[in-house]
Amino acid sequence: MPQSSIKKILIVSITLLATLPIAGQQVTNTAELQQLSQRWEDLSETRRAEARAVARSRGWPIRKRLSTGKIIEIMRLSDSGMPVYVATQALTAATSISTDDVWPGGWIGSGLTGNSMLIGEWDAGKVLSSHIEFGGRAIQADTASSVNSHATHVAGILAAAGIDSLARGMSYEAALDVYKWDEDAGEMADAASNGLIISNHSYGQVVGWGYDYRDDDLWAWFGDTTVSEQEDFRFGFYTPQASRWDEIARNAPNYLIVKVTGNDRYQSGPENEGEPYWVYAGDDGWRKDSTTTRNPDGDYDSVLPVATAKNVLTVGSVGTVEDGYHGPEDVVMTSYSTWGPTDDGRIKPDLVADGTQVYSTDVASDTSYSYSSGTSMATPSVAGSMALIQQLYQNEHSGETPRSATMKALAIHTADEPNEVPGPDYRFGWGLLNTGSAAQVILNENSGHQIVESTLSLLESSYSTTVQSVGDAPLTATLVWTDPRGNAPEPAVDPTQSVLVNDLDLRVSDGDNAYAPYVMNPSSPSQAPTTGDNTTDNVEQVNIRNPEATQYTVTVDHKGSLAGGDQNFSLIISTGTIPTRTVAGPARRPEQISLGDNYPNPFNPETSISYQLPEKARVSLTVFDIRGTTIQTLVEETQSSGSHTVQWDGTSRSGEQVSSGVYFYRLQTGDRRLTKKMVLTR
Repeated sequence: MPQSSIKKILIVSITLLATLPIAGQQVTNTAELQQLSQRWEDLSETRRAEARAVARSRGWPIRKRLSTGKIIEIMRLSDSGMPVYVATQALTAATSISTDDVWPGGWIGSGLTGNSMLIGEWDAGKVLSSHIEFGGRAIQADTASSVNSHATHVAGILAAAGIDSLARGMSYEAALDVYKWDEDAGEMADAASNGLIISNHSYGQVVGWGYDYRDDDLWAWFGDTTVSEQEDFRFGFYTPQASRWDEIARNAPNYLIVKVTGNDRYQSGPENEGEPYWVYAGDDGWRKDSTTTRNPDGDYDSVLPVATAKNVLTVGSVGTVEDGYHGPEDVVMTSYSTWGPTDDGRIKPDLVADGTQVYSTDVASDTSYSYSSGTSMATPSVAGSMALIQQLYQNEHSGETPRSATMKALAIHTADEPNEVPGPDYRFGWGLLNTGSAAQVILNENSGHQIVESTLSLLESSYSTTVQSVGDAPLTATLVWTDPRGNAPEPAVDPTQSVLVNDLDLRVSDGDNAYAPYVMNPSSPSQAPTTGDNTTDNVEQVNIRNPEATQYTVTVDHKGSLAGGDQNFSLIISTGTIPTRTVAGPARRPEQISLGDNYPNPFNPETSISYQLPEKARVSLTVFDIRGTTIQTLVEETQSSGSHTVQWDGTSRSGEQVSSGVYFYRLQTGDRRLTKKMVLTR
């Protein structure tokens, strides 16, 4: 039987399973999703055609690969006529988030490979499906024709078979349906109506400061000057597109959407006062400006549009956790991953994962690989890992498909703590994904852990359950619900109106004391969380670090009104310790010396250079110019095997700042030499 036929049968089977009525479970609203799909695809096509016509008439790029390697493509025009572009967000992974613990041979023993799972991938173009790592499992589901390196790299992180063991994807036997990003909402609604339960989106709208828009040597500011001359209002803003994604998730309660948070933090435009840059000036189109001072991007309030959606799982990027998580000090924030809060104060990102120099499939040939960094790489690590957790849930629940809120709750509930102070923050969200711990909650359900999928209504407005704590482990309860779509505010800088529609409340009580969930203060984003009535997020967590050996009551209720009918919710409760490996397994040793692409590139004032060593060796890493003159020696020593990263700040050996231009960096160990190019712009 042809593979396409097998795939259609599989999708039909998944659809039937997803739509069978289950007690207390909202089923997929197939008819509404199909209507939304048609409406949004028509709207996307109309807007894209309009934008491309204007772009051609004004000489704007329609689709372009920048010198940094980023792909941008025009999608529509804003209300003010400004072109709206989306861009790739690319700048070990399995060990960092404990996904290797659930693979065959992992200490948990669950033997998950993703072999029964289908993952959707929306990206910049076509995946090189002939690559040896895919074995016919990556299917182009739309008409995209151009093979794209970013899409192929992301696909490998999701599902590469591991023929090169260092490139093994998280769900390495899963099937992939791949789509180009230009009609995502309509295609997502259609795919969800046909049974898709997880997808990855490693791209985001171009906002704030960007590089290489019309001229490789100039910055561009993508803010809307009709709203603000200083700040791009779309950072942290709940857009109509975010509202649409929330509507898809509401109508497809089993569909988990995994979205990149973005790489825009700390971008600040030209370094020197009076240096020109591009800006959109309404009817005059793009012009060069050198006099107006505009705000840098971030640090806080830098999450990209659509990533602000309530019902998606938004992912940020941290450094590699070399040999597995041991404590908060292992989780190190990258320089680029964007931070919350959203404009209405919600916690974003939801989670973080390794996005640093991730090794995966490339398009140079059917056997090529490369390293890349960015939230684009962290996001598929999470999506591929969550597909394994969906697979395990189905295995342990007689084939029942979990709600997306249940998967999100499990991931948040079991995340590794990145801070010394417990609880969420606006940088790491709820912490570093721990696939192994999420699996252990499922495997130990009813033995110190509960997974509840239930429903509130106006008639049955409260749910409660009792749990017994023995007092030797924290008591943690995590509540997540798929909220109805919110209304996008009018364009403005940091509008604070809440987009939460149904405000559910989680409380834990021992009869004498009542415990409330974590609450963040968006006015002081670096402040540690407190506890109280969370009226902002559709995620709530109560954490009693030192409970008494007594009975506790966990209650979920609401404030008297529910829009959209009954409100489903998912609740995870743990009164026992989650089993973990007592000693983290060793990091996988590279099989050969490798030199990664520096990031960022072009750069100013500094850039990171990463490389891997298969064994202990004497290492020399030098920078030289186009004439071959050595400019700086970055490393000259014996180093251990594994991954290494160094910074170059653009200075010479004498400590002077070198001029703009093309430079090369060379790694040498023994008789092996690897050389790559980088560009410094001042």
